[in-house]
Amino acid sequence: MKKNYFTLFALLFGVLSMTAQDVYYSEDFENGLPADWTISGEWELTDAAGISSQYFQPAAHTMFLGFNDDAIVNGTGQNGRVMTGPIDLTAVTGTKVITFESYFPNGDFQGLDETARISVSTDSGATWTELSNLEVSGFEWLPATVVLPDAYTGQIIHLAFDYDDGNQWNYGWCIDDIVIQDPSVIRDASMDDLNKESFFSNALVGAHITPGGIITNNGIETINSVDLNVSINGTVTTETISGLDIGLGGKAFIEMSTAYTMINGTVDFVVSVSNVNGAGADDDTSNDVGGTFSVTSITPHPDRGVLVEEATGTWCTWCPRGAVYMDGMTERYPGHFVGVAVHNQDPMVLAAYNSGITGFPGFQGFPSVVYERTNILDPSAIEAPFLNDVVTAPVARLNIGATFDDATRELVVSVDAEFLETVGAGYKLNAVLIEDGLTGTGSDWDQINAYSGGGNGPMDFYTVQPGAVPAEIMVYDHVGRALLGGFNGVTGSLPDAADAGTNYGHFFDPYTVPADYNLDNVHIVAILLGPNGQVANAWMSSFQEAVDNGLFTGTKEVFNHDLLSVSPNPFAGSTNISLSLEKTSEVSLQVFNSVGQLVAERNFGELSGNQVLPYNDDLSEGVYFFHIRVDGQVATQRVNVVR
Repeated sequence: MKKNYFTLFALLFGVLSMTAQDVYYSEDFENGLPADWTISGEWELTDAAGISSQYFQPAAHTMFLGFNDDAIVNGTGQNGRVMTGPIDLTAVTGTKVITFESYFPNGDFQGLDETARISVSTDSGATWTELSNLEVSGFEWLPATVVLPDAYTGQIIHLAFDYDDGNQWNYGWCIDDIVIQDPSVIRDASMDDLNKESFFSNALVGAHITPGGIITNNGIETINSVDLNVSINGTVTTETISGLDIGLGGKAFIEMSTAYTMINGTVDFVVSVSNVNGAGADDDTSNDVGGTFSVTSITPHPDRGVLVEEATGTWCTWCPRGAVYMDGMTERYPGHFVGVAVHNQDPMVLAAYNSGITGFPGFQGFPSVVYERTNILDPSAIEAPFLNDVVTAPVARLNIGATFDDATRELVVSVDAEFLETVGAGYKLNAVLIEDGLTGTGSDWDQINAYSGGGNGPMDFYTVQPGAVPAEIMVYDHVGRALLGGFNGVTGSLPDAADAGTNYGHFFDPYTVPADYNLDNVHIVAILLGPNGQVANAWMSSFQEAVDNGLFTGTKEVFNHDLLSVSPNPFAGSTNISLSLEKTSEVSLQVFNSVGQLVAERNFGELSGNQVLPYNDDLSEGVYFFHIRVDGQVATQRVNVVR
């Protein structure tokens, strides 16, 4: 997920505490629609029973004004305005606030933006100035506040409440209890929610933890800077976060710029804000502390990885939850949490992977995760079973190797299983390519977001983003890009039984890596599947680490690919193997086909110095791998046989 500071300019919900102030205008619609007000489009004076439909169901709120886009059959391109009568503020001076009750789901169905805007006019509606674009709400009535600048006091004004469905069959908007009054708070920042670091209870020693969270401006003074304070086991670190520009009701996602490195034991964190705009204490210090959380270190089994496959999609309103928990687990448990984001009906979909996940027994919807191919969990429930499983010894240690041809972009992956205990039949291997940092353009790369504004609970960065997070700021990680052994792994990739201490490897079919893959962001995931299809172990390496390892062949080796060259290559029937030996050494050759089967071998005995070894064999046309063993080292060369 892209990390930066983001500010959401929006109305304030449920955070501005109004005390007794002078009230200059109010309307609650209990006596009907005022005669000097006008409404257009589908706006109506109603109550909850009169306006409710299948997906738009405001709670009871006596009489109010509402626009139900959901109830309009095939309703797209719908909009309408509520315009107040003249509001006389000629005897009023100074900045005031407009407060009202709002029901605005802000659902942005299929990514198209429904909007709720508040505007002001000083010329009886001939021209309008927008005061706020309501970007946050939820499926409940919430208090809203917007600043009425002092440029509009001292005269007669009109207010307008405009709804537009974004040319989509969307939800709607309801308003009630409109009041113009004095502001109660001038300068105040509250730390409302902590970031995802507070969602998890444990971490590996050495994991990076970056405290932060969401601040809200509760006052009418724009916030340009705050101090972010993090107490770590009683020692406070303070960082000034500047360049914020947060208006009343605006929210910003902020984090420390330097991560804390987890130590052994338990670490207590307290996160707070202070010193708004460098002016010291603000008007309400009681809301400065965002909360506390503790992190306890764990020691995983060094060879155990846990596979979690997340069902997700850019269209899915609740899928930001999956992204947040997948990112958090990856950061807390590097090397042992093996997460794959399996996309559905969006530009990143991998059809075979999507079919396997959505067809998994018990799968019900998005977001959810297939945990170790054993059961279905909500993304927020990953950590507890992970902590139980990651400390257990696997039946086999996995190693990943690969070769890659830069010219043809052909990749061959091998996975070696070193068994730590004796097992029977039914085990097999699989490998998956995943990629981080994917971006795109167009609305189908927008992430639909039910967590905008926090109405559906805090969700890290997504809380301060709109209902459709634009593609230009979305970065997608852990994306499943290729299944090298299908969804269910390769039958026959391991023998019917394996003794403890033995190694067995498998070569996966060559895969041509598309040109748009960023190899610096690609990881290779190895999966050991058990007899019932459950995950017995998983491991992950970077693309470059796998290529540096070379190909495994069923035994642990030391690789030195500079020992040999093969020429000609490609060849038909015969070629020459050139070796440069620093000392007298035992030399042997094994030839494997593209699926890792041993098809030929030679023992050349003891050799020294520069050697040219002729090779003649009646190999079928195809790709092979020459493995020259020189004492304890192995050199691997990919060759092509032509006919």
